[in-house]
Amino acid sequence: MSNTKRDMNNWFGNFSPKTFADNTCHIIGALGNVGVVETNEGLVIFDIASRQFGKRVFKSLRIITDKPVKYIIYSHGHFDHCFGFNLILQEIEEKNWESTTKIKRLEPKNVAIY
Repeated sequence: MSNTKRDMNNWFGNFSPKTFADNTCHIIGALGNVGVVETNEGLVIFDIASRQFGKRVFKSLRIITDKPVKYIIYSHGHFDHCFGFNLILQEIEEKNWESTTKIKRLEPKNVAIY
C-alpha cells in the first residue's frame, strides 16, 4: 500500500479499533475518531462521528464490549464529531437502560469566548 493510500485511510478512519490502558480505552476510526473509556458503570464515549460512520462505529463498539453507554461527550458540534448516535440511542431504548434527557454545555471558565 502506498504511503498516500495509507495516510488517506487513516484520515478517513479506515483502521481497526485500537485498545490500550489495560483494555479500558479504545479508539474507533471514523473521520472524526471516537474515544471510548470503559468504567465500572458503563461506557463514556468522546465524540460519536458523523451520521455516515454511525453504523460502523456502533458495530466496532459492540465487538469491543457489550457494556451500556452511560455518557456521550461532544467536544464540539462539527459534523464529524456528532450525529452518529442513532443506533446507540435505539439500543438504550430497546434495552431499557437508564438514560438522561439533560444536555449540559460546559465551557472553560478561563477561556475568552467571542
